[in-house]
Amino acid sequence: MPEKIPLNVTFTEPQRVDIPLVRGSVAELKEAVEATSTRLLKMSHDSAPRLTRDAIEADFPDLKVENLSVIKYGDEALADDNTVVEVNDKIIFKFPTKGEALVDRERKFLQLIEGRLTAATPKVLHVGEKKCLYGTDKIEGIHLSGAWYEHASDTEKESLAADIVLFLRELHTKVPIAEAERIGVQEDAVDKVWPLERLQTVIDTQAGDDDGFKAFLTRAAEAYHKVPSREMEQKVFLHHDLSDGNLFLDPDTKRLKGVIDFGNVATGDKYIDFASLYRNRPEFGLHVARKYAELTGTAIDPERVMATAVVKQIVHLVQSPEKKRLSVEKLQQWYADSRE
Repeated sequence: MPEKIPLNVTFTEPQRVDIPLVRGSVAELKEAVEATSTRLLKMSHDSAPRLTRDAIEADFPDLKVENLSVIKYGDEALADDNTVVEVNDKIIFKFPTKGEALVDRERKFLQLIEGRLTAATPKVLHVGEKKCLYGTDKIEGIHLSGAWYEHASDTEKESLAADIVLFLRELHTKVPIAEAERIGVQEDAVDKVWPLERLQTVIDTQAGDDDGFKAFLTRAAEAYHKVPSREMEQKVFLHHDLSDGNLFLDPDTKRLKGVIDFGNVATGDKYIDFASLYRNRPEFGLHVARKYAELTGTAIDPERVMATAVVKQIVHLVQSPEKKRLSVEKLQQWYADSRE
């Protein structure tokens, strides 16, 4: 087999994709470039509806596209983003903006967990061959939102917390790590990649002149790294992005109906999933963590939930510089809340 190495190729439009370069003849190189470039759709906001429709109809001629709407436009500045469209009010298709690996991993993972969890997860219905795309059924329901949470009763919040705990417990225990790793799921080893010294450098250079704010971030980073390494090494499977938009509720019962967007799946410390809930709504993230401890008999440290959330947000500040202002504002809000 010829050796493959990554190469960035610039197309006629100002956008870049990672493709495999085959060392060999010019003909082999041309074939590799064309195979990769033709699998990925390159589109603007204006062309997305037409190009995605054409791609779907070309790959699935028996699927009559009666209506199509773009739910999300992929950001080509990001390595792992997708354009997402809804077809016939019941099928969701994803098109990666760059490489195929991440969307392919998500598809394989959805197939891996199908039928294993109580909460609904997208079921893969269509897998493209001519273009890199796949389609799942649409999970009906309403998104968890700030407005819903503010008006929810204590009973509804308690029931929702229990439902999320069930989802996490099943995800953390019913998906064998070895199976996930075989399809390309990688570890989120924040503790190894981001040692205390590296975090402190970011805090010192990015947190401004407020000494109290810096001290808050430093305490969280130190608390995170005081956790015994053996606990960090007890890996589970992580959803890794339990944001409001990925949690669907039944509009009648107000219970958790389904969970979507497994594009960031990883293995790692279970506190990372609590931290993603904390990031959206600190009090609810802690509520879910306490409920997890109650229903599973697992000891959960609320301070570690907060520390993990802070560390992940510091990392996000570096990895997504275009969102620096939002990351700093969130950290500052947590600091303000800690002083009340």
